[in-house]
Amino acid sequence: MKAIRLLAMILTGVMLLSAYAYAAEPTPPDQPFRGPGGRDYLHAAVSKARLGAGAESFWLYTPDKPRPSSAPVVVLLHGWGGMDPVSYGAWIEHLVRKGNIVIYPRYQADLTTPPTEMTGNALDAVNDALAVLQEGEVKPQREHLALIGHSLGGVIAANLACEAASGWMPLPKAVMVVAPGDSKNSNIAHAFDIGAQVPGIMRDYSEIPEETLLLCVVCDEDFLAGSSAARNIFYGARNVPRENKDFVIVKSDRHGSPQLVASHFAPLAPDEDYREEKRSRLRDRLRDRLGKRLAVAEVMEVAPVNALDYFGFWKLADALTAAAFRGELRDYALGGSYDQKSMGLWSDGIPVEPLEVTDAP
Repeated sequence: MKAIRLLAMILTGVMLLSAYAYAAEPTPPDQPFRGPGGRDYLHAAVSKARLGAGAESFWLYTPDKPRPSSAPVVVLLHGWGGMDPVSYGAWIEHLVRKGNIVIYPRYQADLTTPPTEMTGNALDAVNDALAVLQEGEVKPQREHLALIGHSLGGVIAANLACEAASGWMPLPKAVMVVAPGDSKNSNIAHAFDIGAQVPGIMRDYSEIPEETLLLCVVCDEDFLAGSSAARNIFYGARNVPRENKDFVIVKSDRHGSPQLVASHFAPLAPDEDYREEKRSRLRDRLRDRLGKRLAVAEVMEVAPVNALDYFGFWKLADALTAAAFRGELRDYALGGSYDQKSMGLWSDGIPVEPLEVTDAP
């Protein structure tokens, strides 16, 4: 009987220790209260409008409550197939409530739109959006314009910076490309089964002006886009001096739960309040194109919003635009400082794997 009681006590102890260990598993940091990436919002609401038609249509998101008379402009360019803003809704909400107008060009009428037309479609949408805003209640600060693009949108953002240098749209003060890739500089074409015949759309980025602040951001577990396109943009923008640009690697961290995984889909920030199309329609289109690879595309609607966003993508974007527009927060945006690289702390006080910042990837 003593042996049985002893065994029972040992088993109970093991179970309690296991339960404690599970309960005490560290959690990632929440959104900070203030600063770049933080929740110290200037506005309580976002006004939304959809304008235009087809591949040249766009969404406008403007700050409200209070409504400013004017605001800086951020053009947010989605990845391939992300025509519905739902996939980036939380990031849009964050950017607008921080005080920016966000233009979200569709640039794809559907999944068959040729890549060679996408930069032109986005360019037309941006210029149309600026014209509409000029007649509206919240005027665009055309001299304070930034381009942020994810995946294929990252390549388009860099392309638009070249178009601006040629006079086709206002010059962006800041450009941030996140996990950029196209059919010739990544595995995206294979993953989405869009065909080896699809042309790449990257170009000569030496046209990007020297005064542009540039961030090329990649994820260390991005097996779709990799880092080739980002390196091409970083090195191709040879007129931008090293002090005005950084190559940044966002790192995965599995110290606690939920894990922080820096995949190609990490920059996505779904928010159902920004859904514009019925889920079934989007998935039907993707299913027709992707077949068995549908699961890859569905991640676009369920990716978590977490510390990789708050301390990584959102922080960098907030800081880069503040540095470009107002000369503020440059240490958070460029140069490899602690403030730029820090990703916050797990709940047990262990630092989240910091960003890797380099001028020579």
